[in-house]
Amino acid sequence: AYLLLNTGISAKRYIPDWPGKDDFQGTFLHPSYWPKEDPDLSTKKVAVIGTGATGIQLSQEIGKRAKEFVLFQRTPNTCLPMGQVEYTGNEQPFPQNKYPDFFVNRSETFSGFTFSFLPKKTFDDTPEERQKVYESLWREGDFHFWLATYSDMLFDETANKEAYKFWKSKVRARLHDARLQELFAPDEQLHAFGCKRVSLENGFYETFNRPNVTLVDTKTEPIVELTETGIKTSEREYEFDYIICATGYDAISGGLKNINIRGIDGKTLTEKWENGIKTYLGMCCAGFPNMFFTYGPQAPTALCNGPTCAEIQGDWVVQMMNDMKQEGNTKIETVEEVEDKWAADVWTYANATLLPRTKSVSLPALLPQETTPDRKQWYMGDNIPGKPRVPQGHGWLRQSPS
Repeated sequence: AYLLLNTGISAKRYIPDWPGKDDFQGTFLHPSYWPKEDPDLSTKKVAVIGTGATGIQLSQEIGKRAKEFVLFQRTPNTCLPMGQVEYTGNEQPFPQNKYPDFFVNRSETFSGFTFSFLPKKTFDDTPEERQKVYESLWREGDFHFWLATYSDMLFDETANKEAYKFWKSKVRARLHDARLQELFAPDEQLHAFGCKRVSLENGFYETFNRPNVTLVDTKTEPIVELTETGIKTSEREYEFDYIICATGYDAISGGLKNINIRGIDGKTLTEKWENGIKTYLGMCCAGFPNMFFTYGPQAPTALCNGPTCAEIQGDWVVQMMNDMKQEGNTKIETVEEVEDKWAADVWTYANATLLPRTKSVSLPALLPQETTPDRKQWYMGDNIPGKPRVPQGHGWLRQSPS
């Protein structure tokens, strides 16, 4: 018998413990509880707290629908244009008989997508050539500017700053207000581009050119408490009908730890991982025989194309079970020494990138007592209070071409 856990990366919600949270008399919800029928917001005052992927997607839609909309932002998201296309009827991007060729090389790329880094570095090109490359990647949309760019962008600070400079110019050109330009695309780069989760947007920035939409910077105006009527910051009180808490999840490992699974020594996964995650291949743990998980910690997971990662891991698990059956074995388990080696490898891959070295600033954030907000991120796990700061993923599918 085997226990196969496929809990995904977003199974445990995270809601900050704001004072007065239970006092709010309007509708307070985490996006994972979004009602099946969209509420009519045309006469409502709505707040969204958080600028992760969900916060971005909600903002660009709610801003068009709500009477008044306020976004509370701690750290700006380095969004990229989604390039979404609306197909109708039998339209599709290319014929179905081309699908096998389209998908065949996904497992060989750095990120599990159908594209990979360019076979050259940022400063191999002249400034004019580099601008043309950036423009071409930008026109492609989706994650091309992030993961189909120069091979050193995620690994070299100077190359990374060059990419950020281009991204900043594109975003600022879409915003009418100088304050918003600085808050959404700061002149001084806050952290390495692409080393906090990049989200895709479709009209997000233009939303803030609307007269009914406001941005609150929680670094200079932190949330103090929730009240019966809305949100109190260090500067003023805001009244809302809806407060949408888009503060994310205890990502990747949270869903696994949320289940009361105990190993042969009686310890839960939460207890085993108290001082940091330890796995082998990002798929199994010492002390938990015959237990495997997909799309979990210390695997490529959120650092690559999800379906590609899950498919590779699923094939591995099936092959392992078939081999066990064929050889007449009934128990399989890794050992702690192997876990330690894998954890060291995880850090080696992470330290080869700019991922662990995002800049930190000592400013108030979503909670007054929170410091270094721009350094916190769920790729490293410490967006959740008390969670050890360790890489949550094992590099990408393939080592850096750099």
